[in-house]
Amino acid sequence: MTDGYTPIAGSTKGPVPLCDFCRKKPESFFVEYPAVLEDAFRKFDDTIIHVVQRFNQPVLHWFDQIMTFITCIEVGCFVPLFLFALGFDELAACILTLIVYTALVSQVPKRFLWRDRPYMQGRAVRRRKDETSSMPSRAVTCAVVYSLGGVLAAVETHPTLPVVAIAVPVLLLSVPFVLLTAAARVQLGVHFPSDCVFGVVQGLVIVVLSAVSFTSAAALCTVSHEDAAPFDVSTLPLLWIALLLGIGLLLAFVALAPPLRFWPKAPHILGLLLPAVIYAATVHCPTIGATPRDFVVEGGAGVGLRDLLTVVVWAGAVIVICIGGASLNHRKATVGGVVLGLVFYTIVSVALFIGLIVWRLFVMNTHW
Repeated sequence: MTDGYTPIAGSTKGPVPLCDFCRKKPESFFVEYPAVLEDAFRKFDDTIIHVVQRFNQPVLHWFDQIMTFITCIEVGCFVPLFLFALGFDELAACILTLIVYTALVSQVPKRFLWRDRPYMQGRAVRRRKDETSSMPSRAVTCAVVYSLGGVLAAVETHPTLPVVAIAVPVLLLSVPFVLLTAAARVQLGVHFPSDCVFGVVQGLVIVVLSAVSFTSAAALCTVSHEDAAPFDVSTLPLLWIALLLGIGLLLAFVALAPPLRFWPKAPHILGLLLPAVIYAATVHCPTIGATPRDFVVEGGAGVGLRDLLTVVVWAGAVIVICIGGASLNHRKATVGGVVLGLVFYTIVSVALFIGLIVWRLFVMNTHW
């Protein structure tokens, strides 16, 4: 099944046969990566893979895994909730727009366009078992979004930010960050260099779409603090919150259920994203179900070191629990545990939303 593929030079393992163990190819609703593009990029891909995979030191393996973790979509999904918890509402809303676009846009080609990964084709040594489609590299897309998009979000929400002194150097550092992410994924044998190129393009498209969308949404979300109602439990539109959580449950079911099976990760991606989306819609920018509200903390003002450290500890614990639980859920959901995935989504989304509301009302409003 590896006919037509050239094993990587210097590989001691030889071609890796295609099998059910090493790939999770969709059963329906997908197109194969065009052979003409595979041939067009073959020399470019194989040359770079050969050069990058020649380095095989243990420290590089750790580096590859760290870069993979930093640029995974789950980490990005938690950032808006973390920023809302600290009171940086405008920045959190802007980052939330970026992450929502990243999750949705990046999954479309991953689901509907199938390209065997380099190790599946016997063109690279497998150093990590990623079994989904290779095209494009979501890690590289996230690297672009997290670096370039993050800086643009900070500039957009903080007009007084000294762009030349802070933003420009960070933007310049985003280039090696993206290149190192691409190198890590290529060295692991799970992405072609051409996957990384398309990942960069996809990331730039997402940043542009997010910037336009956030600007449009911000124009519709002007809160008059003079007439604002106080933010407390009694002013929360509980019916709208329950409705939005229910919509998330429906989306998780559609994403998991056959025959589409759009995204096995949907329960924990939505579980991490929906609390921030609901908070943004009902508290930060209450355009539905209620009058505008004042915020407990405006723009992060009054956030002290103890506040920050406490949120970091809380966020770290939640990340470990959510990602660890999601990994177990993901393995079982792919075997057909749709109900398990929906239960996981419900528990995570409700717990995180309640935790965020309690935090903002009773912790961030307390002066230590």
